[in-house]
Amino acid sequence: MKVLIVEDNNQTAMQYQLALEERNHDVVVTHNGEEGCNAYTKAMKVETSQQKNNLPFDVVILDYRLPVKNGIQVAKKITTKNPKQKIVFATGHLKEILSDEVRNPEISLKVMEKPFELDEFVNKIELFASA
Repeated sequence: MKVLIVEDNNQTAMQYQLALEERNHDVVVTHNGEEGCNAYTKAMKVETSQQKNNLPFDVVILDYRLPVKNGIQVAKKITTKNPKQKIVFATGHLKEILSDEVRNPEISLKVMEKPFELDEFVNKIELFASA
């Protein structure tokens, strides 16, 4: 599974990355919303024959509060380019996300409220990505 993580807290990003790589997943980490958007755009330019279902990532993991562009802005930019992209918000700001307009039945979105155990996190990411 190929995963894009957009998380501004270096320690949290590293924990996600290590937990996912421990299960042999390919992980790209960025630390602000603009970097996340750029990494997504760059990955989309890879030949589509190398991508599963024309998606550059099996899942994108976003924090809500990010520098430069927040998680909602990143999600909107990604889903504008590819509405089938699966996105997971891993955040402590659940109420803010649920009330935002990114909640669209056509978009494959999951919200996980921090704190959570890393094993539980990876299990849910794997299930969501394979659904």
